[in-house]
Amino acid sequence: MDRVTKESLLATIRADRMAFDEVVGAVPRTRLTEPLLPGGWSVKDVLAHIAWGDREAVGVIRARALVGSDLWDRSEDERNAAVVAASRSRSLDEVLADYREAFDDYTSAIERLSDAELNEPERFTGLSERIPGWRPWRVLYDPSHYREHAASIASAFPPR
Repeated sequence: MDRVTKESLLATIRADRMAFDEVVGAVPRTRLTEPLLPGGWSVKDVLAHIAWGDREAVGVIRARALVGSDLWDRSEDERNAAVVAASRSRSLDEVLADYREAFDDYTSAIERLSDAELNEPERFTGLSERIPGWRPWRVLYDPSHYREHAASIASAFPPR
């Protein structure tokens, strides 16, 4: 995808989330904290990781700038490890609630953007300089993210 409309982007995000949630929903609740995924992650860890990313995207949208956690200055592996480590002390119910609320906040924030804001890098301070050639929608949404996590979850918890 090069240019997107807000409606098409939101439809894609919601469809991808629904498909991901179906995979997560097939995992028994009692097993959501088992560290069976790559890197010793659990499904709970993945949900916390996704919620963190959604919350970071909301901050970028509100500021119309590449702002957020200092963790963005670390490598992807270091950043993910820090996010997961911070979430491990949270209860499963806390993480599940955050996962749902963060997504609602994220999609609501995208709904307030115009098609131009989603497609024109100059509408977000620092975007063209830090990530040349990227459009704002692509910074806010990774089309492969849900699929990659769903595949690892489905591999660790095959249907019976």
